[in-house]
Amino acid sequence: MIEELISETLNKAIEENVSLTPYNYYKLFVEIAMRKGIDYNSLKNYLYEEYTKQDELLDPIKEKINLIIENLKKEMSEINNNISKTIAAQENVNLEDSSNAYEELEKLKKINLSLRINLEKAMRNIEKERQSLEKIKIKVYRDGLTGLYLREYLQIKLKENLYFMQRYGRIFSLQMIDVDDFKDINDKFGHQIGDNVLCQIGNLIKKNIRTSDIPIRYGGDEFVVLMPETDINSAKKVAEKFVQKMSKVVFRKKDEEFKVTFSIGLTSVRKDDTFESIMERVDAALYSSKRSGKNSITVFD
Repeated sequence: MIEELISETLNKAIEENVSLTPYNYYKLFVEIAMRKGIDYNSLKNYLYEEYTKQDELLDPIKEKINLIIENLKKEMSEINNNISKTIAAQENVNLEDSSNAYEELEKLKKINLSLRINLEKAMRNIEKERQSLEKIKIKVYRDGLTGLYLREYLQIKLKENLYFMQRYGRIFSLQMIDVDDFKDINDKFGHQIGDNVLCQIGNLIKKNIRTSDIPIRYGGDEFVVLMPETDINSAKKVAEKFVQKMSKVVFRKKDEEFKVTFSIGLTSVRKDDTFESIMERVDAALYSSKRSGKNSITVFD
């Protein structure tokens, strides 16, 4: 969503020939957000709230970026002073003294080259730090046991996909997976085996989805898969693949073997959906699977 607002803000500034000072940009950005029905508090929360938990990890990198920018500002200030001095000196040069004029022009060319090189270097450094920020952001939202994303990340990505649906009509599907009788597995075989079951399920999900799909450990023994640009029939085929692949996995503890089954709820987005409505629907679909005997898939389209 934020990327869309930024793009529209820049386009608006170009169309109206607005000087992009921080204040003007801020005014345009908020104006466009309000026009899309996003109130100021929601916008503020969207921009800042989801990253609160990253502050301690991100602060050192933010400091590096600020340092790069400050050093660049100092260097540019020195270069500007040199340019001003050179131009002033050139104005005092007798125009007939072509050798002096040539020397001054050469100085300007070197200054310009130095500025360009340093700007490129600074931009490379900032890009490097930006990539570090992205890696930390992903790490913060990863589940330590399964390697899947955490529930908080689903809130972010689901809201983004709801926006894309409302703005561009981009469909998506959602499936919620629950391990049948997981409490019994923990009670009978112990939590270490239970953790192994969850890890195996996490790996199974990751191996059988696209890179664009978002696998979530929703909590305990529940998983969610957000599937952008996917209709309900395609999502159901993926769910069936999960069930079929899981049926071939055998778990062991000493001489005892056991298998694990899934109950799955499926739904696809509706145009008037909110975060709450689509989550309620997929949860209801999952509950229907559990109630109808488990090891089954229920679709609430």
